[in-house]
Amino acid sequence: MSMALQRRCLKQPFVAVVDTILFFLRKMWPFWQILGKISYLVRQLTFLASVAMFAVLTNIKLS
Repeated sequence: MSMALQRRCLKQPFVAVVDTILFFLRKMWPFWQILGKISYLVRQLTFLASVAMFAVLTNIKLS
């Protein structure tokens, strides 16, 4: 019985830490979603900018 109690006491802090981390992640969820959307927009914009730069450079070379 005492061994089981000791084991539970050892497991408890770990469970508490995991619970708090999950709680904070759940609290931050909208923030993570916004971050994902921003990073997606940044990727799209960088892709468009690189395409535009390529077009400008090819136009300069062609003319």
